Amino acid sequence: MSRNGSKGLKIGADEVSSAIESRLRLIIDTIPTMVWSVRADGAVDFVNQRWLDYTGLTLEEEIEDPTRVVHPEDLPRVMEKWLADMTAGEPSEDEMRLQGADGEYRWFLVRTVPLRDEKGNVVKWYGVSIDIEDRKRAENLSRTLLDVIPQQIWSGPADGTLDYCNEGWRSYMGLGLEELQGDGWQSMLHPDDRERVLRAWHDSVANGTPYEQEERHRGADGRYRWFLSRGVPLRDYEGRILRWYGTNTDIEGRKRTEEELLDLSGQLLRSQDEERRRIAQDLHDSTGQNLVALATMLGRLNKSVPSVGRRSRTLLSECVALSNRCIREVRTLSYLLHPPLLDEAGLEEAIREYVTGFSKRSGIEVKLEMSRRLGRVARDIEQALFRVVQEALTNIQRHSGSQQAKIRIHRNSDLTLEVSDLGRGVSASAHKGKQKTRFEVGVGILSMQERVKLIGGRLDIVSTDHGTTVRATVPFGRNQMKKLRILLADDHGLVRVGARAVLQSQHGWRVVGEAVNGREAVEKAIELKPDVAVVDIGMPELDGIEVTRQIRTSAPETRVLVLTMHESGQMVRRALDAGASGYLLKSDLTESLAKAVETVADGNRFLPPKVSEIVMEEFLSSTSKNQQGESASTPATPREVEVIRLLAEGKTNKEIAALLGITVRTVETHRAKIMLKLRLHSLAELIHYAVRRGIATVQGG
Repeated sequence: MSRNGSKGLKIGADEVSSAIESRLRLIIDTIPTMVWSVRADGAVDFVNQRWLDYTGLTLEEEIEDPTRVVHPEDLPRVMEKWLADMTAGEPSEDEMRLQGADGEYRWFLVRTVPLRDEKGNVVKWYGVSIDIEDRKRAENLSRTLLDVIPQQIWSGPADGTLDYCNEGWRSYMGLGLEELQGDGWQSMLHPDDRERVLRAWHDSVANGTPYEQEERHRGADGRYRWFLSRGVPLRDYEGRILRWYGTNTDIEGRKRTEEELLDLSGQLLRSQDEERRRIAQDLHDSTGQNLVALATMLGRLNKSVPSVGRRSRTLLSECVALSNRCIREVRTLSYLLHPPLLDEAGLEEAIREYVTGFSKRSGIEVKLEMSRRLGRVARDIEQALFRVVQEALTNIQRHSGSQQAKIRIHRNSDLTLEVSDLGRGVSASAHKGKQKTRFEVGVGILSMQERVKLIGGRLDIVSTDHGTTVRATVPFGRNQMKKLRILLADDHGLVRVGARAVLQSQHGWRVVGEAVNGREAVEKAIELKPDVAVVDIGMPELDGIEVTRQIRTSAPETRVLVLTMHESGQMVRRALDAGASGYLLKSDLTESLAKAVETVADGNRFLPPKVSEIVMEEFLSSTSKNQQGESASTPATPREVEVIRLLAEGKTNKEIAALLGITVRTVETHRAKIMLKLRLHSLAELIHYAVRRGIATVQGG
């Protein structure tokens, strides 16, 4: 081809390229969107006519200072994000305000994508700026409406962070939106709820499932209130989550009502158990003994009737048999009402004995599987789980049609009780007509649920074609909430305020009542049946010593902690003799009150070191004259030393009998001999003797 021909082709190609470029520029300048491009190094090299028309700048001015139109408040955030996205070579998207030729700012959605060569290197960036002013105004209007709604409302992107909280939530917490954005909102969660709430929220975000939790939020005043928090995802047409929207509803009133109802339910169940215990004791000690006496006299009368009186002897024999049957039934009824072995030996032995009797009465074979690590647990837990066993076995007998059952108790981080029927699922009569559930929901089931809830556990009933399982789970891990109900009795209002603040800072503890004089303290202890009563010694109407004595008599399950300013060893002995489980000086209230209450609630005695020293000094001084006589007295036997140790640790006669495998009467005999042998006159002196001899130690705070 000739040189002139090649030159002509080149000129023609350049003209075509120039024409295409002009055409593309015309199109880019005409489209109703602001378009621009940036070199790989981040420098702007082009903006379309729409951009120039909006900003009122020339191309040279725009290229020289491309950020001049960005709102000053948005610029730091915009540049930080743009530089991060450019460094990563990732598409970028942001919302910002841009200034127009009239000096006014409008909101734009700015999107940028990279152009790469065949090796994947970024050679250019192309972007568009889309006017979203109308959308932002609508959002602001919506947010204004949301701010006046009496509800806490929040929203955030798909990653689970928050970028918006309405005025209702911000004013409640006393924080600004910037402090709550991202993960900042998590700071207001109650420490005991934080792990559970965040785990549930992260699960919802990861799985795209609606969120719902009851949680406590800290307010601007530092106090926590209960809220029901709900969140739902907003999805696009392809099912991808775009945003999360949620609300927080104040349920503090409802939670307080629930706590009061639970407290009332607990009082009713405790009253029921106490009445059962009283009736069981009366049946055993009174009715049962009278029946035994009657059977004995009838037996003697039967022997005294002449052999010729055959009809009379037959009648008397029938009377003897009837009285013996009554004795057995009264004993069984007494045990069903309240098994003494539950108090004396614990849950495992009580269940074993109950199952033996149940199998004989019902003909149902019950298999037992007990954890070796079970041991003794808190009295209220043992009581509740024993009642679950009773109710569950009764349901199996009435509704299951099964002749086999299984009880499994396993203890690790939780204590789990399972009662299962192992036979056919429904009774034979159920196959003839409508099938009935194996466990009918009645008073028994509701009672089980309430009992397990009161000890901080959960009751589940799982029914399949192969049988039904009642499962009670009580947490024993680090996060177990130990619930305590406490009565405060002090005639000084400031002391009650301080004590209440210390006690209610403990998770699960509640001050259920307060009293300003001794008589009111006794009345409220009988009415409310608290776990622990904190009692001041110097109160009007009845002093603390008499209050302690009356509470221990009328409400024996309530432990008493004496709170006083008196450092007298004699006063300590009087308090312990009256039945107090602990003695705390008011000067130690802030540091030691919680530990003291926990100690006495666990069945142990509490004497702080200072009080222990005072008591020991006075005791040693008062008994110095008798040291020679004591050393000359007959030494305590190994069995008596064991009894001394257990008495000093606060164990009752029944508890000591169960631990040592002897009868209560034998314990009482040992105790009387010990007091006589060691010339001791009170339980307080016995405790001092045990501590001084190293037989036992006193727990301190």
